[in-house]
Amino acid sequence: MKHILSSLLFGFIPLVVWGQTDIRHWTVADGLPTSEVQQIIELPNGQMLINCEGVFCLSNGQTFVSIPCDRRQTYRLRHYGTSYGHLWQGDSLLWLRDFYRIYLFDSRTRTFRYDIEKRLNNLTLHQFVCGETGTEQCADSLGFGKNGTVSTRDRQGGVWVGTWRDGILYLPPLQQMPRRLTRDEGFALIEKNQPHIDGYLWQQSVTGDKYLVCRSLNQLGYYEVSTHTYASLNEQLPQLNLYRYFVGACPIDSSWIAVYSQNGAFLLNTRKNTLSPFPYADEIEQYSDKYNCMAVDCDSHLWVGTQNGMF
Repeated sequence: MKHILSSLLFGFIPLVVWGQTDIRHWTVADGLPTSEVQQIIELPNGQMLINCEGVFCLSNGQTFVSIPCDRRQTYRLRHYGTSYGHLWQGDSLLWLRDFYRIYLFDSRTRTFRYDIEKRLNNLTLHQFVCGETGTEQCADSLGFGKNGTVSTRDRQGGVWVGTWRDGILYLPPLQQMPRRLTRDEGFALIEKNQPHIDGYLWQQSVTGDKYLVCRSLNQLGYYEVSTHTYASLNEQLPQLNLYRYFVGACPIDSSWIAVYSQNGAFLLNTRKNTLSPFPYADEIEQYSDKYNCMAVDCDSHLWVGTQNGMF
């Protein structure tokens, strides 16, 4: 009964402290070599090196793969150590310490090295061996009591908590909840980030002061915010009159903007005021030439939505 109450209390504390219910719990049933976890260290490639009692393993947050380590070739401490710890030497060599031994892990090859003694002349490494330096991790601040052995935050903001007898708990990074805006709040937010130009169907920034605007169904032009002047593009480019309704525009780079309509799309060079065919129109318009939306993602891929599919 005492063990059951302890386990329930141990599981309850993180939920209260973190306000999360999607905590992951990894044990030997999930591939963890043992339930006693003493060190968790993030490697440069994003994997986590985990020191369970008597064995090391790598994890990507989904699986656990044991790493061979010949303890006979590691460095045996002359005296019983006082704590676990680790120390990075450069960006690839990771020194590890437990109560009995010193280990050297190469993060590039993800294997242990055994040329330890010849490297210990370094003063900092000597201090590490003596327990005077190196990063030590603890979980006391998280409220896990004696069952918590180690905690570390990964590059995504998630927290890994090692325990003495219950494996690993993973607390995902706290996500900012979406905020629902009223209609008026939404328009206020848009106007705050982009000046509102009265009398135009839509606008797309060309420079800080210059906007490409759609004046009516198929009338394009430039609007200068500082001077409040409008210059028609249809007068310079009569081929624009072939389009029925300009739905919107999407910047491609500093010179080119893709303009899409209900009956086709094209590229507009805003520096030279020239038009070019939309490169993928032949393939897209086999399905539909009525374009609804376009957007460029963070990898510079152009997404195109039409009345009959997305490309």
